[in-house]
Amino acid sequence: MDITKSSSTRRYSDSIQFLAPVSDFNRSLHLAALLKDGSLREAYATAMTDGQLPTNRARVLILGEPRAGKTSLLNRLMGREFDTREQPTEGIETRMCHVTNVDKQWNESKGAKADDIQQCASVVTVLGEVSSARKATTLGSDTSSKNDSTPHTLPELMKMGLQLVCLLVVVFVFGILKYGYTAFVWCTFGVITFMHNYNFAYRFSTYISLFCILFHAITRRDGLLEASSCQEGVGRFVNQTVWSTMQSMVLDTINTILLGAANGFGCRTGVAVAFSASVHPEEIKATQEAAANSPVVSWDILMVVVVSSAGVLLGIGCYSFCTFNDRWHKYRTATCCGLLAWLLALSLKGDCRTRRYLFLFLNGIMMSMQAAWGTIVGRRASHKYGVSASYVTKKTVGFIFGLYLSCIFGWTMRIPNSSLPSMTFYFLSVLSHPLFDLHNTYKVWREKSTFPVKLIREQMKAVLQRQPILETKLSLWDFAGDTLYHCTHHVFMPDRALYVIVFNLHAAVSDEDGQLQKLLFWLHSVCAHARHPDAVIIIVGTHKASVPEAHRLRFTDELHRRITSHFCHRLVLNPLDDKPLFLVENSQPVDEDFKQLRAEIFRQVESAEYAQETYPIKYLHFYREIQNRRKLAETDCAAYVMTLDQISDLARDTCDVTNEDDLKSMLRFFGEAGELIHKDDDDILRQHVVLDPQFLVDVMKKLVRIPRGSKRSHRFAVNWRDYESSGIINEGLLQHIYGDMLHLVPLLTKLLQAYDLMCPVASVFNPNCSQKSFLVPAMLPPYRGESMEFWKPQSKEEVFYFDFGSFDPSTVYSRLLTRCLTHASLDKFDSTSKPLIFADRCRFNIGTRCIFKLQLERRSSQQMLLSVTVLAFEQKYPIWKLLKFLLNVVKSITARDYSQLCFTLGPRCPYCVHEVNSEKSSEALSQDTCENNEREEAKIHVLKMGGNDQPFPTMSPAVMLCGQKRYELVLSGYKSMDTDCGSCHLPQRVAFTTKTPITKLPPDLFHKVCQLLNDSSSNRNWKALAGELGKDAESVAVLDSQRITNPTECLLREWAMISGHVTVNDLMEVLGRPSLLRMDVIHEIRAQMAQE
Repeated sequence: MDITKSSSTRRYSDSIQFLAPVSDFNRSLHLAALLKDGSLREAYATAMTDGQLPTNRARVLILGEPRAGKTSLLNRLMGREFDTREQPTEGIETRMCHVTNVDKQWNESKGAKADDIQQCASVVTVLGEVSSARKATTLGSDTSSKNDSTPHTLPELMKMGLQLVCLLVVVFVFGILKYGYTAFVWCTFGVITFMHNYNFAYRFSTYISLFCILFHAITRRDGLLEASSCQEGVGRFVNQTVWSTMQSMVLDTINTILLGAANGFGCRTGVAVAFSASVHPEEIKATQEAAANSPVVSWDILMVVVVSSAGVLLGIGCYSFCTFNDRWHKYRTATCCGLLAWLLALSLKGDCRTRRYLFLFLNGIMMSMQAAWGTIVGRRASHKYGVSASYVTKKTVGFIFGLYLSCIFGWTMRIPNSSLPSMTFYFLSVLSHPLFDLHNTYKVWREKSTFPVKLIREQMKAVLQRQPILETKLSLWDFAGDTLYHCTHHVFMPDRALYVIVFNLHAAVSDEDGQLQKLLFWLHSVCAHARHPDAVIIIVGTHKASVPEAHRLRFTDELHRRITSHFCHRLVLNPLDDKPLFLVENSQPVDEDFKQLRAEIFRQVESAEYAQETYPIKYLHFYREIQNRRKLAETDCAAYVMTLDQISDLARDTCDVTNEDDLKSMLRFFGEAGELIHKDDDDILRQHVVLDPQFLVDVMKKLVRIPRGSKRSHRFAVNWRDYESSGIINEGLLQHIYGDMLHLVPLLTKLLQAYDLMCPVASVFNPNCSQKSFLVPAMLPPYRGESMEFWKPQSKEEVFYFDFGSFDPSTVYSRLLTRCLTHASLDKFDSTSKPLIFADRCRFNIGTRCIFKLQLERRSSQQMLLSVTVLAFEQKYPIWKLLKFLLNVVKSITARDYSQLCFTLGPRCPYCVHEVNSEKSSEALSQDTCENNEREEAKIHVLKMGGNDQPFPTMSPAVMLCGQKRYELVLSGYKSMDTDCGSCHLPQRVAFTTKTPITKLPPDLFHKVCQLLNDSSSNRNWKALAGELGKDAESVAVLDSQRITNPTECLLREWAMISGHVTVNDLMEVLGRPSLLRMDVIHEIRAQMAQE
């Protein structure tokens, strides 16, 4: 996770360095300039096909008991008002919420920016990450420079300055400014167009023309000051002229900086319009007499322009010299200030003839530095500091500022006469600048579908402002708390998500133990599903205001004591007190508690490793088509479900995904994000993809929700009654329930059976109905009769247990029940005798040879059991076949739906039974397992004959250990370890290859590898292995301090769990590294592999 996050941070900092010149003169964020940037276009086109971004999306699942305030909590987190009439949630409700890092406000949205392909491609373009090249795209490359024609270095800037000097000489010497601002700016535009592209020529000519007007006004005023100073004495010159000059320079400084800031901020067009609508003081009418006179070349004006231009060039050079590498240098600044002071001293000591030119030279330096600084301040305010305004606002402000400048410079408003040519010329001159902007806007609009330059510019601004440009998208799932819906939760509980468990704090204070048991149920359920290390749990208590503070503190301490140590790897602790509880009050406005909870959810999602994994953004083409199919499904529900072949064709057409592995990766990505449902680990579910999870939720909700009697149709009243009392539903009622999607009933039935939510049953269950019948386990009633009537204990029966620890196996039992019934319908069991089936127990006959019972038992809050009681009527009946079948079924259920669930199968330990129940009679002991499962009984010791990580024994007797005692269980009809002659055979070896997962190595070999690496006499032991697996010294010390007897096994199993698929080849590669180099272990593995 650290590597991914550090690389992402590095890319972000590199992008800031790439874009740093934007706030200087080296690069422009003008839309026209970006539109002409060839490297930017190429980077965007590459991003659309090969770009990758961090996932930045996650699911937030809200779980808890009914009426705990889950929906109200969700509404308050999203800023909605508290609704006292909020109805209980039925099934699951999904909502999309996109969260941005800017303000961390939660906003509900049907389409977040994270799903917009252009938005994501713009982010990739700006960050400069392209998956195929795996390198940063330098936004300031040579191609960009050529297309934008913006000077990037001081020599280039000086070269352009010399070109402008030649232009200014022509302009001022021949007096072109006297013909009006419009003529001046468009003549300048025409000259610069020959040297650069016309977009840059327009921007720069407008920019330089405004400063030429300012410079011209300063030159005229300085000439008057110098003329008056030459007529005065030295003393009066110092007392009057210097102070007048200083006052004028202060005003000029303010105007120059403001004009530069207005240009940099984007008000240039408004200022230009104001001057276009004004008349220069010396402007003359273009009459025939004036046209006949030849322009008079003034050598004095030429000298003024040359000297001032030299000052301008020196000022630009000084500014670049002082702001090298985008920061001020104090020593360079001191040098430039000393130069300016020396020039000022020369101007004061010189005579009238030289003083004027020194003043002009000094003015040129100061004005250029002030204009440069003002322009950069304006650009940085817009791009770097986030000051924004609309186009109309900026142009209006610029126009008002332009009127102010024209007034103080002595310009007057132009009032055209009523003639058509005069009116036409006036409007053309005034509207020429806005029309050019409109032309650029049209070009941007024309290419927005292929090159969204506006989006790219916004992303660049966000990078410059150091704001994250990757949006986090949350998919919020509000789960119903009723027990009726628990059977559907496993379909939607992923291994990569953030879980929020909500409980009623007021009820918890009243019934502390009961509420803690319910919390433990949800905690164990989440831990059974969540496989990823970053899948964390936040516990939230509602109704905070109705509980006194002392009671809140006491319950918080008790909760912390009871659960933190067991679930420390999953729980999120409150930063305020380091305890796993966040308390809120839904009925009050959003306060600090909600803000703290929001921030913590956001922080956990943002820091999760799965949120930083990259994905190809071309997948979003496929997602956009999925959204279109969802809209189509509003009128035709069949569009919600597609076959895998249809999905494959759609992926190939939309995002060019042709490889099967790439298709699986794409479906896994959208599945983990909660956008669709696809189960690749099931043969039936693999062939279908549900495009909208809410559709499957609604399908399941309709199946398990029974309407009130007044809402039922009379035609199906009997069917509803039978369904409510027995959990058996016939095909006719099923079609009635799904009447709005009748044509989908066969497909829905197939999907529900694949999810073990229903199964077909034999006609013996519903003999009065000729239609096909199905069992819905969630609707089964619990057994309410006497235990002895359901199953009378006998001395010949054998009892085995599935021990699930603290996990409630009710949902596992319901799935196991459907599998048993499915086999019964396939004549695996006796279908002529009707099984007894209830929500907590069931009984099956296997012909006339055997009968067995499955029953849920709660021995304690730390031990949940599923007992298997077998009574064989024939002495040689192979009970082991039934046990092996049940073990394989439970393993397949847990592997698909409860990936992290651990369980044990075996008999009750006879030694522990004798010690604990030495004073009990045998009859009382046999009755111990037949009492109602709601009663908590003493915890029992179940010997491990098999489990989630151990196959069924391959030989008889099955050997099990209880401490220092050995117990052998003879499995009748099973292969024995002892032959007739009494010889002993070694256990059957398990074949394996280099691609075999290390957790499936032969037990004897795995034990020997652990034994060799546990040897503390060698330095190359399990501690060196821990170092190779990335464990730090603190983790090794903690593992060593716990005095674990087999630390190597802990390391290897943790490695396999985190990495997902660690093979024998991976293990040998680690063992062969120079720091470990355990060739003896490698030879041992290869020797046994060769024997197999």
